[in-house]
Amino acid sequence: MGLEEFIVDSREKAVKASLDLIMLHLLSRHAMSGYEINKALIRKFGLIVGPSTIYSKLSTLEKKGLLNCETCRSGKVYSLTPEGRELEIKKEVIINKVHGYLIGK
Repeated sequence: MGLEEFIVDSREKAVKASLDLIMLHLLSRHAMSGYEINKALIRKFGLIVGPSTIYSKLSTLEKKGLLNCETCRSGKVYSLTPEGRELEIKKEVIINKVHGYLIGK
């Protein structure tokens, strides 16, 4: 495996491992359906995430009180709760702490 291939593989793993934070960030802009979130992930990262993964993460975030889910004509639409918005605002602190942990700080 060459360096470039290793970097691409590492990026994909990082996106998948951080999917919950990425989804909170996407939803901080406006409410979205799971399909819209998946399209945004493809546009931004070129990464196709299976619908079961997307909806499983959305369900988990909703159970944690970070998302609201409303059903409308086109399906379910997700938005941030106040707690979800607060966590999304603090995402840089979270990312820096995780990064420090990974590099041994």
